Amino acid sequence: SYTNVYILEEKDGFSDLVGNVFNSDSFFVIDDSIPKELLQGIMQFHNHEFISVGENLKTIETVESIWELMFDANLSKKSHVIGVGGGVLTDLVGFAASTFKRGIDFSFAPTTLLGMVDASYGGKNGINTLYGKNQVGLINNPKNVVCAMSFIETLSDDQLKNGTMEIIKSGYILDESIYEEIIDKRSFKPSKEIIVKAINVKKQFVEADLYESKERMKLNFGHTLGHVFEIDSKYKLSHGEAISLGMLASLKLSNKYYGLDIRYFNELKELLESWGLPIEYQYENTKIKLVEYLFNDKKSLNGKELNFILLTSIGNPVIHKFSDDDAEEILYCLEKL
Repeated sequence: SYTNVYILEEKDGFSDLVGNVFNSDSFFVIDDSIPKELLQGIMQFHNHEFISVGENLKTIETVESIWELMFDANLSKKSHVIGVGGGVLTDLVGFAASTFKRGIDFSFAPTTLLGMVDASYGGKNGINTLYGKNQVGLINNPKNVVCAMSFIETLSDDQLKNGTMEIIKSGYILDESIYEEIIDKRSFKPSKEIIVKAINVKKQFVEADLYESKERMKLNFGHTLGHVFEIDSKYKLSHGEAISLGMLASLKLSNKYYGLDIRYFNELKELLESWGLPIEYQYENTKIKLVEYLFNDKKSLNGKELNFILLTSIGNPVIHKFSDDDAEEILYCLEKL
């Protein structure tokens, strides 16, 4: 099913638009860390609940607590649930709504840059388990995604850097102009135009291949390794930090296997250094454990082969298959970041 995407300028009232898009039967589940002054219209006119979220709370227990809120609010199959928050919250709400009474409509109002350009669009609603990140989930599109630029003003530098890493990824896999703009300006406060461009990149891949049989896999550039860093660090590394390390390693592997100009690796490394983001990583676990993580990934085929996204040039991603025999080589490359 198709998702309507609304982009609101700073001056547009988030609450006004929400009032127009959603009716009085709507039920809002809101991240409790969002500044309340941005939510006045919702709090005044709509049924809502606040919850605490974080990567370590992206679990089935939190989903159960959202189901409880839905039952307590007497929601029916005709109800509409709206998740207002970052990527963790939208994943949880999407999962909970898709399974509540066998599925009710839901929409998202992402409040982080990362949520706007990545998590809220594309229908993936996953939760973490002991076996890895997003290893349990489903694909079901939200009805609407409302991106209000007013939320961008409330974000910390770290949150902006997190989101900008996903934006730069969309430059690597499709649109070199996005990559060039971020590298040239060195700014982690992206313009509305570049946010829209990044959303459109994601849209293009998702609409071509919702269930990730081939094309959509290319959105995973930097993510296969990024997820290993996240799990290994017990989520002490932020998503953006982990993905940027994953992209660094992938740029290095792209140079080795496809002759991608090493300048792209060097440019990203310099950018990360200038923003105070890590460019190397000290592993918590053994190499063997990391190989296990890698080949347990959702992108792994039967635990023996791994679909890995590399670049032949900027804007030209390819699906490269690594077998478990190549694991040492991948890890060697990681150690030499």
